[in-house]
Amino acid sequence: MNRISALLFLAALVSAASGVEVEWFPALPLREDVITVTAAGTQQGGTLHWGVNPKGPQWEMAVPAYRRYGTVMEGRAARTPLQGPDDQGIYRVELGPFNSREQRVGHLVFAIQWADGTWENNQGDNFVIPVSSGRILLDRDPYGLNEPVTVKVVRSAPGGELRWGVNAVRGRWHLPAKIYWPEGSIPSDDGLAVDTPLPEPDEQGISTLVLGPFNQPNQVVTSLHMAVHWGDQWDTDFGRNFNAAIDLVPEGEPAIDLVYPQSGDWVETHMSVHGTTPVVPVSLWINGEQIAEQTNRAFRFEVPLADRGYGPMDVALRAMDGDRTLLRYAAVWHVPTYPRAVVPAEAQGPGVTILSTNRVLFTLHAPAKRFVSLIGDFNGWDSGADRMSLGTNGTWWIEKVLPPGRYAYQFMIEDQVRIADPFATDIEWKDERGRETYQHALAHAILDTAREPFAWTADAYERPPLESLVIYEFHIDDLAPGQGFTGVIARLDYIRDLGVNAIEPLPFTEFPSDHSWGYNPAFHLAPESYYGEPEDLQRLVNEAHARGLAVIGDMVFNHMDWNSALYRLYGDDYEASPYFRLFKGENWGFPDIEQSTPQTKGYFQAVLHHWIHAYRIDGFRYDATRWTEWKGYNEWGASWYAYAAKQADPETYQIAEHLPIEPALIRETEMDTSWHAHFRWRIRDMLQHGYLDREEFEKVLDATRLGLQYNLQRLVYTESHDEERVWRAFSHQGISGQELSDRAISALAITLTAPGPAMIYAGQEFGEQTAKTVGWNPLHWELINDPSRQPLLEAARRLCRLRTTHPALTSEKILFIEDQPQSTVAVYLRGPLSNPIAVAVNFGKQPAPVSVTVPQGKGGWMNVIDGTAVVPTDDGVVQTILRPGQSLVLCHFPKASPETP
Repeated sequence: MNRISALLFLAALVSAASGVEVEWFPALPLREDVITVTAAGTQQGGTLHWGVNPKGPQWEMAVPAYRRYGTVMEGRAARTPLQGPDDQGIYRVELGPFNSREQRVGHLVFAIQWADGTWENNQGDNFVIPVSSGRILLDRDPYGLNEPVTVKVVRSAPGGELRWGVNAVRGRWHLPAKIYWPEGSIPSDDGLAVDTPLPEPDEQGISTLVLGPFNQPNQVVTSLHMAVHWGDQWDTDFGRNFNAAIDLVPEGEPAIDLVYPQSGDWVETHMSVHGTTPVVPVSLWINGEQIAEQTNRAFRFEVPLADRGYGPMDVALRAMDGDRTLLRYAAVWHVPTYPRAVVPAEAQGPGVTILSTNRVLFTLHAPAKRFVSLIGDFNGWDSGADRMSLGTNGTWWIEKVLPPGRYAYQFMIEDQVRIADPFATDIEWKDERGRETYQHALAHAILDTAREPFAWTADAYERPPLESLVIYEFHIDDLAPGQGFTGVIARLDYIRDLGVNAIEPLPFTEFPSDHSWGYNPAFHLAPESYYGEPEDLQRLVNEAHARGLAVIGDMVFNHMDWNSALYRLYGDDYEASPYFRLFKGENWGFPDIEQSTPQTKGYFQAVLHHWIHAYRIDGFRYDATRWTEWKGYNEWGASWYAYAAKQADPETYQIAEHLPIEPALIRETEMDTSWHAHFRWRIRDMLQHGYLDREEFEKVLDATRLGLQYNLQRLVYTESHDEERVWRAFSHQGISGQELSDRAISALAITLTAPGPAMIYAGQEFGEQTAKTVGWNPLHWELINDPSRQPLLEAARRLCRLRTTHPALTSEKILFIEDQPQSTVAVYLRGPLSNPIAVAVNFGKQPAPVSVTVPQGKGGWMNVIDGTAVVPTDDGVVQTILRPGQSLVLCHFPKASPETP
């Protein structure tokens, strides 16, 4: 095992700022080892706070077999006291071995809590010890250039194969040259490795295989990577694989001294390879091909590069000392010559700036890239035609003369990777058959210099105030399957007549292929091309505004799709990328955006300003802000989004999906409100299971009891795209008929009479009952005409209109009337006592009496749920019997007969 290199890594890891030195032995333990953790440089005892198999911030709980004497549990963490100090002042604790069949352990994670309550936690990252399965054993590491590698696979069985590759870069293996393949080897399906059959295991269950030696100049090998499998049963040592280094210059052996080039050098038109060798002849190899040979000990090879393609070049030198090979190696880049000049002052940020009728400036911010070209239908997609200039701060640019028209273009990165402009505002992403696709190299940015500005006509539109906001959330392809933005326009009259005053489509920014919820964004500034053209989305916004409907964009800033241009710009080179970070926690399988860099903040700012100015979007809902995190009033993450958007338009809605809700985010930043999942969970659970927890009910109705300053700081809902439909969940609980309708109505009634902005999910108003599906799931519009759904739909219309028009429901005021004859009935008043909205809900499973006192005066009272008049007694009391799950919403009307809100 590679214990030496692991120990070197450890020394850098445990330099604690407090002066305490934390170590463990062995440095890279096997699962059979006892691990000793020591702490030196402290005068106080402490407790090891530990778990296993961390995934991001989450740990697994160690099974009892791993908990030594004295260990107690605190949540998922085990706590084991440190022993000591010994006569050298060292505290220690022993853990393991971690070889129980109950739980496979690949990592041990820990921090130390000292007696005074302070922590030693590796500066917030905790200490993590890899625990190896020890399936593959190596007799040394590193191996010399001329030494074969003996691989022993323990606990082996017949039919196994060694999957192996070489020269991994950021975890990506490379296919070994065929000269290294043992007999029977075949390439893996991904072309990055080979599978070599394992010999039959011996009586101790060990299969022994010899690889190498790796000393050929047509592929210089510096590292070896292995896993083992029997069919589809794998041991990858918890994804770390089994690795060994190949030392090209073993200590004490003669070596070629390569003066130039060195790995990482850039060469342009010519390369002079020179150095010295202890033996001759010496041969020069480039990309696995022998170029020349010399007999001079002080060698110099002059290599013209005009006929060689641009990109990475492997330069190797070989000499033979008897039967021993001498190799030296350099990985260099052949780059074209390109100008270096300051980006023109007219540039309006990254992307495209139209300078005049026929002058266009293209820019791409790509620090650390060696060269970039502009390719498009205007230059035959020739990467050599338009090499871009390098400006300051890593921005590449080029000015082109283009007659007015429509153009498709991409950036070619180092002649290796094609990407569309990450700041493109229009994308065409189709395969050779004209179908929407996902391959990043087929995404083209579209520039139409002849496009006329959109003619906005809804100038009389006024944005609804936050306190009266009722959002209609929907997936575009569910609302209008296959019809995109135009299909949504056709549904706007229905949505308006429902009584809501805002629409919130699931993300409509460009994503790969055609069918998706949109939470895998690829181009944040471009509308999804499957839904229509940019003008179609502008028309949708304009038509919504003409009907008094606000339009809220659903923004996904936590991650992007693997095929997004912004990710492909650097791929998994997270050290170079200013936009993404290596993140090993749960992230829905997507690359995680680095939130705090100036480049990322500038990108998000450009996105938000674009949608506000070019599309007149009224506000944004930010997905998964608990994962994006935030810092300060406007430093980065969710606080930056809200700040940046309000710099463009101070009146835009800023809505976080922060689950669970975090009052400080709303209190200390420009964020207006946040989804209140706790409201959704508690109200649905009580209605679904037929009980009332009065204390919890009052907390979720009046969120100031949960730490919020105002109820406006939360957005209430009982159904969204993230959970099963109310109608479906209740019916699966065995609820049916009248009671099912009553409970579905009550879910809406509570949502639309609770303080704070509200939201319903498309189809909730008519009892849509399809199973939750992450993807295409069209609404069953025929249910609108189903007699069993009519009471729900009519109640939804009346409640929505009441919510957006009645002043009592825009206030913060809520009064709970707890003196009820039945414990399952909740009653509350909204607004001023002189003209309130009164609400009563029977959560129970049996009919229940309810008594509500309302103000007396001219006019009368109406039950908004069914539109019928209600007559109080002479002393202003409304008494009735509520069916199981039924609700009552009372509204005063000043005339002789009620009018439906």
